[in-house]
Amino acid sequence: MAIDFPNAPTVGQVYPLPAVGGLPQWRWDGAEWVPVSGSANFDAGAVRFDAAQALSGAQQIQARSNITSIGVVKRQLFTASGTYTPSTGMVCCIIEMVGGGGGGAGVPASTSGQITCGGGGGAGAYSRHYATAAMIGASQTVTIGAAGAGGAAGANGGGTGGDTSLGVLAAAKGGAGGLTIGASVPSYVISGGAGGLASAGTGDVKVSGAGGLPGMGTNSIANGGNGGSSYFGGGAQGTQGAGQTGSLGGGGSGGASFNGSAAVAGGAGGAGYTVITEFCTQ
Repeated sequence: MAIDFPNAPTVGQVYPLPAVGGLPQWRWDGAEWVPVSGSANFDAGAVRFDAAQALSGAQQIQARSNITSIGVVKRQLFTASGTYTPSTGMVCCIIEMVGGGGGGAGVPASTSGQITCGGGGGAGAYSRHYATAAMIGASQTVTIGAAGAGGAAGANGGGTGGDTSLGVLAAAKGGAGGLTIGASVPSYVISGGAGGLASAGTGDVKVSGAGGLPGMGTNSIANGGNGGSSYFGGGAQGTQGAGQTGSLGGGGSGGASFNGSAAVAGGAGGAGYTVITEFCTQ
């Protein structure tokens, strides 16, 4: 049964009057209808769902307490391994991460009229996972995947990036290092490293990292391959010389030597990264 309050009540007016069995009585205080103290059938903490109802202050407080209120969104960022301890009032969170990027390849010196070139490193894979406070518990160990090392000057491929994880809840694989050419040649194209595989990770959403681009050269000019781009960071730009460093899971670029220039190293990949977005009550 709906409560049909008067449209123009006067201060102190009680409704319904006389009392009606099964309904509480209310008094108009000039701003809202408030329960009459001692009124039969009234529970100050009760909120009805089967009828239209004006809520008193006590009822509004009770209604809010019955609902888990997400009032604050917070973030915790990890660029190095450590421990994730949930913020006070954390109800649930979204965990996002990338594995470490692979390193670009180093290259040997070139001879006059020839080139050497190295491929870029692959990016780390991306993983996203939803977790409740109960799933996280008191804390979880965060492991940030190491950056894949750039290949040293000479015929040295880049290193593989490490895996990033949060306990056993989420994991993202690192990218592979770029490949290198063994000796000076007139022209060549050498492959970049593969991105980290989504299928090898753990999470609700998993995406493979972008592969590194090939290094290439011809006619006494060469360029190292770009590093693959990760979800969070760009792969390093390939240049006509030493490789550059990737960022936030991006791959390092490969080195390049041409027309009698010296051996150069490849660039390191970017270390992995984790961001945890928390939905909290305070």
